[in-house]
Amino acid sequence: MRTRLLALLAIAAMVTGTALVVTASPGTAATFTFTERWCSGLVQAPCVISATRNGVSMHAGDPIQIQMIPTQSQTDFNYTEFIVGDPTDTVHLATTDIVSVYMNLGTLRPDYTEGYAGRPTVHRISSGGGTYKAVYTGHPVLLTSGCTDTYPNYCKDTAQTQSVVFNAEIHQLKTDHSFTGFDRSQSADTVDGVYLVSTPTGDYLESHWDNSRYQTDGSTIVTAQARFRIPYSMLISDFKIPNPGTMVASSLVGTVNGSPATYSFSQDPLGGAVFVDISRVTFPPGNARVAEGGQVASHPRDIRVKRGAITPTRPVLTHVTRVAGTRARVTFSRARARGAIITGYQARCQSAGHRTLTASGHYPTVVVTGLTRGRRYLCSVRAKSRAGYGAWSLRIRI
Repeated sequence: MRTRLLALLAIAAMVTGTALVVTASPGTAATFTFTERWCSGLVQAPCVISATRNGVSMHAGDPIQIQMIPTQSQTDFNYTEFIVGDPTDTVHLATTDIVSVYMNLGTLRPDYTEGYAGRPTVHRISSGGGTYKAVYTGHPVLLTSGCTDTYPNYCKDTAQTQSVVFNAEIHQLKTDHSFTGFDRSQSADTVDGVYLVSTPTGDYLESHWDNSRYQTDGSTIVTAQARFRIPYSMLISDFKIPNPGTMVASSLVGTVNGSPATYSFSQDPLGGAVFVDISRVTFPPGNARVAEGGQVASHPRDIRVKRGAITPTRPVLTHVTRVAGTRARVTFSRARARGAIITGYQARCQSAGHRTLTASGHYPTVVVTGLTRGRRYLCSVRAKSRAGYGAWSLRIRI
């Protein structure tokens, strides 16, 4: 991604002690400069409200600086970016540091992030009136990708001290489908180089993760994690989930190389999307190698998030009452929607060797008619939604 290359150029420029001026390609953003952007009457969003390093407040002019760019516009998204480091290359971040940056983003809605940080967390805050703030927290990481042989991209067997960086881009999508529409971030125990490229295909979202570097100790295990933000419009059109607001954890399934992934599911509190957090994806130590003119990745990880069970859950049949010998009143608890609104319920009563009797209705009771006096029946109920019928409940004999 071109913005990622610009980020690396910007971090490299911090070593010179001067601000980096980058000219965008034709038809994209204007020329922009990485500078300290602390919020004040003269500096408007996007800007830094406050920041800490290991719990100690950071300030303008500190040796370790936070440099940021004004909002930039690309064809599919708007974005800003910050870089934490020492412009004089005297004081270095450590991978054990914990850095937290609290930003005023103005009207730049943070739809997804990407950058170089260990175990990052991003908290998005709606300030009202279409404005946003965000808190980005994580560990700096050793960056050894890019192979420029200049800070911070040394192509060495072991990363250099000054290769420790903390950086993130915050993107606002212009349309849900211009990108795949998710938060993405990178994490590593001591080295970075885990990256992902994603494309929605059919009813699943696919990501390919590689560990493109290694350390000579032969024991460092690189771990990765990412947050996918999948907008409702994509869930409806690509995943064929009619009502994403009713989704639960089982509505989606995450896999790593075909095996179940460790993930959690939640609705975006700001609405319009769901989050899927994939975690604990590991890469074996010491196996990636740098090849002449490029890189050789080891043990790639293919991540998929696909549609799971979206029909309603099984209702609980509480009791069945025989009425006048020829009718059965079937009473039940509500089923739960899992991606499509429940539109009704179907009850059935079965007797061996005889026609199954069915009836449709709504919570909490459906009446089945046509029973034969003196004949025993087993009755059950299931829920219906735009995604189809759910499973039948357990049966009750009458």
